[in-house]
Amino acid sequence: MGAVMGSKKLKAIAVYGTEKVTVARPDEKDDTLPKILMSEPMPDGPSSGHVSQLDRMLPEYYKLRGWEDGKPGSEKLRELGL
Repeated sequence: MGAVMGSKKLKAIAVYGTEKVTVARPDEKDDTLPKILMSEPMPDGPSSGHVSQLDRMLPEYYKLRGWEDGKPGSEKLRELGL
């Protein structure tokens, strides 16, 4: 298995292998944060008093990346030549 992270020129992540690799269960939401960060305000630091609004931010992030429902959409896959 191979993956590349952190490159500004990254176009795709490729996984190679001879066996099936399960990345995530279809019924599981994996783009999330620990429950405490989603429900309780940060006690101190620069984000003191703030509660994560990930549920509001994720759709915007997906749209900016050309993704649909947390995965690269068909248009994005064509753009990447996949």
